Amino acid sequence: MLHKYNYLTIVILSTLLLGGCNWMSEISDVATDTEDYYVPVQEYKGEEYTLPNGKKTDRIANENREEIEKAIKSFFKEEYKTEVKVHNIVGNVDGATVMVESIGEPHFYTYAIIPIDTEKEIVLKEKVWSQEMAIESAIMTGIYGLIEKDKFDNLTNLI
Repeated sequence: MLHKYNYLTIVILSTLLLGGCNWMSEISDVATDTEDYYVPVQEYKGEEYTLPNGKKTDRIANENREEIEKAIKSFFKEEYKTEVKVHNIVGNVDGATVMVESIGEPHFYTYAIIPIDTEKEIVLKEKVWSQEMAIESAIMTGIYGLIEKDKFDNLTNLI
């Protein structure tokens, strides 16, 4: 008799295991439209991007958005002779990470970091910086995209 209960338990558990998660995929298909959720990496502008410990600096950055945009645009103009437009500003532990897109050619997306003094709640606009080779790498990628435009267009069509 105990043997029959073991078989029954195994049958019920295996049925739940094999078929139990099937309903979840149906719900996720309805809940999110993948067309809206995914974007090609070449077109990602930093929406919905967050960094740890950035709530306070995020608030300060959003309150000073115009000042930050002006400082970032000035930084790219002086350091890289490039005009950019700001897409997103995200607070981080010591400042704000600013996602930008170049205007004109070479076309690229990158970011810069602007420090924020959280005690005085001021943006240190003269101290804009970026991680080593982050901007340079983005510019080189944009130039490579210009040189191999036909190949990248063909790849995009294949995908």
